[in-house]
Amino acid sequence: MNSSKVKQIINFIQEELGNGILSADIYSANDGQSLGGVNSKPKVAALLARVTAQLQAAIKAAGFKGLGPYYLITIEENMVAVVIPMGTYECGMMIDTNKAKTGLVLNVVLPGILEIATK
Repeated sequence: MNSSKVKQIINFIQEELGNGILSADIYSANDGQSLGGVNSKPKVAALLARVTAQLQAAIKAAGFKGLGPYYLITIEENMVAVVIPMGTYECGMMIDTNKAKTGLVLNVVLPGILEIATK
C-alpha cells in the first residue's frame, strides 16, 4: 500500500470519528509493522496482526471459508478494537464508543476505508 493511500485512510478516519478515535494504524499483516497512523500504538498493531492470523487459522480449521471483511472486539465497557484485513495489510482502530457510535463505524467508516483501499 502506498503512502498516499495510507494518508487518505488515516485522514478519512480522523474526519469521520474525530476524538472518538483513540488510535489507528495501517500495518503489515505479516509482522504488524505500522505504515502510518494516528496516535499510533506499535504494540497494538503487532498484537492485532497476530490475532488476525490466529482467527483466520481457527476459522479455516473449523471448516469455514475465512474471515469476513472486518472483526470487532470489545476491550472495555466503552472501547472497541476494529480490524479490517486488506490482504497483506490491515487497518486496526481503537475507538471510544462514548464519542463515536458503533453504527457510524460499521455503516460509514468501514465501507469508506475499504473504498479508499481498493481504488
